[in-house]
Amino acid sequence: MNWPTIRKYSYCILLLVGLIVFGTPLVAQRLPGRMQLPTGGGGGGGGAPVIDDSTKNIYGPKTTSYFFEEDILDNRDSTRYHVDTSLNNFHRWTFVDRDWNRLVDLGNLGTASRPMFFTPRMSVGRQLGFRAFDAYAFKPGDVQYYDTKSPYTDMYYVQGGLNREILRFGFTQNVNPQVNFGIRIQRLSAQRQYGSYQPRGKAASLARDWSVLLHGSYFSKNKKYALLAHIRTMNHTQMEQGGVILEDSVNYVIGRDDYTGPARLSPAAKSWFRRNTLRVYQQYRLVSGFQVFNQLELENSANRYTDNQPADGLANGVYNLISDREIPPDQTINHTILDNKFGIKGALSGYNYRAYFQVRAQKMQGERHIPDSNSEKYSMSRFEPILGLWMQYRMKDTTWRITSQIEHVLARDLLLKGQLDIPWAKLGFQTALTSPDLLMGMYKNSYLYWNNPDNSFRLAKTVSFTGALPVRLKRFSVTPDFQWHQLVNYLYYDENALPAQHDGSFSLMRIGAETELELKRWRFRTFTYYNEGFDNRIFRVPRLFLSGEVSFAFTYAKALDIQLGVSGYYTTKYYADAYMPMTQQFHVQNKLQVGNYPVADVFANLRIKRVLLLLKYSHVNHRWGSNGEGYFVTPGYMGLKPAFSFGVRWPLFD
Repeated sequence: MNWPTIRKYSYCILLLVGLIVFGTPLVAQRLPGRMQLPTGGGGGGGGAPVIDDSTKNIYGPKTTSYFFEEDILDNRDSTRYHVDTSLNNFHRWTFVDRDWNRLVDLGNLGTASRPMFFTPRMSVGRQLGFRAFDAYAFKPGDVQYYDTKSPYTDMYYVQGGLNREILRFGFTQNVNPQVNFGIRIQRLSAQRQYGSYQPRGKAASLARDWSVLLHGSYFSKNKKYALLAHIRTMNHTQMEQGGVILEDSVNYVIGRDDYTGPARLSPAAKSWFRRNTLRVYQQYRLVSGFQVFNQLELENSANRYTDNQPADGLANGVYNLISDREIPPDQTINHTILDNKFGIKGALSGYNYRAYFQVRAQKMQGERHIPDSNSEKYSMSRFEPILGLWMQYRMKDTTWRITSQIEHVLARDLLLKGQLDIPWAKLGFQTALTSPDLLMGMYKNSYLYWNNPDNSFRLAKTVSFTGALPVRLKRFSVTPDFQWHQLVNYLYYDENALPAQHDGSFSLMRIGAETELELKRWRFRTFTYYNEGFDNRIFRVPRLFLSGEVSFAFTYAKALDIQLGVSGYYTTKYYADAYMPMTQQFHVQNKLQVGNYPVADVFANLRIKRVLLLLKYSHVNHRWGSNGEGYFVTPGYMGLKPAFSFGVRWPLFD
């Protein structure tokens, strides 16, 4: 356990608790009907309502609900979700764990990540192309807008062992029945497991992230007008290592398991990514079944890579010398985008509909440093007009619904999508023609360079068929699912980490099932996938993927709920994509296979009233039946050695 770090953050936690206890009464919390909570009595002191042992606290998860922007956009205005305070999945505190290991990172918290399986693009138009740190950012589709009957505070802290930690804080409350505001803060950090011999301090730092979300909502009294708005920021730093230096670089043999070996890049190599976004959604009902709406998003981001000691990267094969001088690979890319969507929507005779016109203007500006303290600047600008139509038909008095969507960038990108949802099946179809990322058009660095401002790459085409057959019994559920993707003119980064396009087509298939079984106190849950890449050498996936857990729950002394369990995952060997630190892109490689190494964790989730605690020991099977060497999660990047984690979540509803 990193006790100095816990002590450092204890002051932050005490400050937050003080703000909650003493600051909450300063803001009026009103209930429906303009009733205001009492301020307590005795001596004229303010505070929360006085509740003695004989009085039941009426505030809790059932009086605190939330919704998403998509619910309002899709005319599900009355949809509300309650706060989850269950023990299930509480031990899954890392971002990889939360996705049941279908997310692949560089072996440590806060590092660059990618989805293990193919995910088709769900929108049209050009994108910037930096996605390696998206897993740690607040996403627009995940922003929760609240409706509270009392102030709601959510405090969360995990000390993850091996000097990893996550701190989250959230607060929200209604100003009146029409207005709600809130804030969420996330801070995470991790330290190096190799490549540094400093146990503490800045020299040992690997990844740091500060993310902040400010959100608010307003509904007029007559429900004709609605406003949802949020500001989200992200400031992420990763000290790049390039992977570990191998004992045998030809056969990729680690040759040690102490995780203190040297890294391929100097300790000075660093990626820094900052993003600030403002998003506003408005809608107004003109007549019954007919509304006008507007979605506006303004975003600015900056991405920088620096390494003032490039000799290590050159000697270890991370950089390729393309000039006659060793120049620090300093690179800065700024990106600004304005996305504005106007449209009409509503509900009529069982149909939900939405038609819109969208304009997107964006500019990417890059700068690289060259000898004699000079720099070279370059830029790309794009303007895209987009037309879209979305329709959904819900059959009366049933859960059957049919959804269709079309989006078209005039004279360029196209998205067609259809989906059928019925109680015992879900079927989907999608075809998309999409443009390459802006980053694929131009990038200039001292050791990696391309200049294709006209983006002569052809549109990439993807045709996808998906299906699922959920079967739910009283205590058992199984959902077999199927995915087939046909990829034409696929865009990717090749073995030299350069943008490339596959000339032709290939297919990807995935067959799998999600199962869940509850037998009294026992709970079993698994994800099983069989994947077939049909011998393509572009997009690699493991042939077999398994992830699951088993747990046993009971109550001790009628006050302490306990859930004990074992979780783990396994993949067969495959040539996973390598990682290029300079561009933060994963690219094809044919030298090292990863996988064929099961990883198991043991955990205990505990709950005392509404306070949740977690105890977890990761990689418990270390050195079981093996030669003691480490294992790779991304080529060159080793997975973590065993670690003990402790965490707490404390939700307050008054």
